Amino acid sequence: MNTLTNQDVQDFIELLVTFGDVNRLGSDMVILDIDGKPHMIRDGETDKPVQILHNGMIKDENNFIFNPFKMIDGFNPAFNWFYNSRILILSNIVKQIIIKAVELSVSKETEDYDILQLLTNVSESCDKLTISELSEINGADYFRITYNKKTKVADAQTLIFSDEIETTHKFRRKTWTAVRNLMRNLFKLKDDETSLSAYSYHATILSIPELDAKLHVIYNVISVLDPWAKLIGYDLRVEDFKKHLENLESYVRMFAWFTAKATSKDEPNELVVSNNAPTGLPVRNDISIPAVMPQVAPAVAPAMPQMPTPMPTPMNTISPMSVPAPNYGMMPMATPQMVNPFQPTVPAMPQMPMAAPMMSVPPVAPQMVNPFQPTMPAPMPTMSVPMMPAPQYTVMGQYQTPASAMTQAPAPMQQQPVINIK
Repeated sequence: MNTLTNQDVQDFIELLVTFGDVNRLGSDMVILDIDGKPHMIRDGETDKPVQILHNGMIKDENNFIFNPFKMIDGFNPAFNWFYNSRILILSNIVKQIIIKAVELSVSKETEDYDILQLLTNVSESCDKLTISELSEINGADYFRITYNKKTKVADAQTLIFSDEIETTHKFRRKTWTAVRNLMRNLFKLKDDETSLSAYSYHATILSIPELDAKLHVIYNVISVLDPWAKLIGYDLRVEDFKKHLENLESYVRMFAWFTAKATSKDEPNELVVSNNAPTGLPVRNDISIPAVMPQVAPAVAPAMPQMPTPMPTPMNTISPMSVPAPNYGMMPMATPQMVNPFQPTVPAMPQMPMAAPMMSVPPVAPQMVNPFQPTMPAPMPTMSVPMMPAPQYTVMGQYQTPASAMTQAPAPMQQQPVINIK
């Protein structure tokens, strides 16, 4: 079983920082330049040191702090500088190898078979002027990495084979022939190839797709450059890079544990992770538990059936069965009652009369109620209703009044003309 510790994460961070022998890792994870001074990034009108987030650190607002294993949606100057500078360092390594090979070709001081293979179709086009011409080309024109967010693919690219670079640099034709043949030999391209697409990579770690893709492109390129990097005094540590890159996804999870809350330098910072864990999650093996544990959503217990809650009985009220609501001469109405929507409907049971509770108003005398006898409606209140005049009907000119309207004298009427219908 392959286990990983915090030291493995630390070793990979140091490998990235020291890549190309340009930077160093100082105390409290502050990145230093080659002269031993902290690398500074401009923030408005002030410069701030670059610091890597780590377990047990005390955050300093005067530093640019970044997580090397976490891509963020917003702009983090320290994060962007760090990885862009690693790519630019690789670009300059390609440039230096090209120039060193031309120098060896011009001086004819080497008899190494591998170097002579690298200089195939190059030596006859090189002279001292070629060296100075190729020195004018920017490192990013020799090699660069671009990333497509939609496809999650990082592409290795070069401008050496493009027509645009010839308009920028007015070099001799044989200079372009020499550098293009040298690029083909260096990256093992065919005679008609002008693209480095063979070194591109499609991300597989969806939590950090851009970082995953770019780091794999860097690995693909240093794998082919490693034999020649020694010509310029570089050790690209390809095997170490490969080992750490295989554990990248585990490092991302582990680093999230270590830096969940960086407040105190006394926090334990050990965690063992197994790459063979069936769930893909960190496995703890009898070690000190970090002070900050990952937040796990509590399990939701299955809902238990609840008994319906009875509706509270209001105080100082009389049972609605004892006093029916008035219906003003219409059909008897059901007395409205409060209904609990969560309580199943149960057939009404006859209720025995109950004594009125003690109250400030005179209690209502209890009455015996026959539950099988319908409750008589309350007497209809007396009110004054204006009577409308009874309708009049005309039959052959004679006025007649319906019998239903005889209870009240009709209002005086005006003489109406009589119409005879034949």
